[in-house]
Amino acid sequence: VFGLSAVSGTIISDNYITNESLDVVVNTPANVDVHLNDLVGKRVGVQTLNAGTANATLNFWGCAKGPGARGCTTVSGNGVLSTPFSSKEF
Repeated sequence: VFGLSAVSGTIISDNYITNESLDVVVNTPANVDVHLNDLVGKRVGVQTLNAGTANATLNFWGCAKGPGARGCTTVSGNGVLSTPFSSKEF
């Protein structure tokens, strides 16, 4: 998600994202909702850049233990809310 000005009201939901180094990248000075996704890429599930924030709760991060656990995708950047998370794929 990219925007020079705040892109508000954006919802990323119900996706199966795999084989990506960065599953979701937020680069807009607004909050983006990222929910009910399978974030099973190779490294980062949700990354924020600059002033962007992400409410990334209720996602499956590639394993039952949640973001950052061994075998799971991670969170990168500031302003990412990732708990609670799903322990099962959708």
